[in-house]
Amino acid sequence: MNVGQLRTTLEAAPDAGLHRMLPGGEFVPDHFHVTEVGRVQKDFITCGRTSRSSATCVLQIMFLVARQVAPPVDSEGNCLGRFETEQSKP
Repeated sequence: MNVGQLRTTLEAAPDAGLHRMLPGGEFVPDHFHVTEVGRVQKDFITCGRTSRSSATCVLQIMFLVARQVAPPVDSEGNCLGRFETEQSKP
């Protein structure tokens, strides 16, 4: 998709969501944040003096993947990790 196509698509449906797909086929979560928008232009000239140009829009996005991490426990279920609470001794 080039810059013009992106602009036309966004202007045609201003209330629609923007869904991006990762190279592995997974969709980027809805809470993504666009950190950078770039326009890459390449100009070519052949040995026969024919010239052409190509412009592409590049979006850099950021999103966080939340993971629930449980602290390690022993065989009796006692917490061994940093979330362990200390008990005061009498």
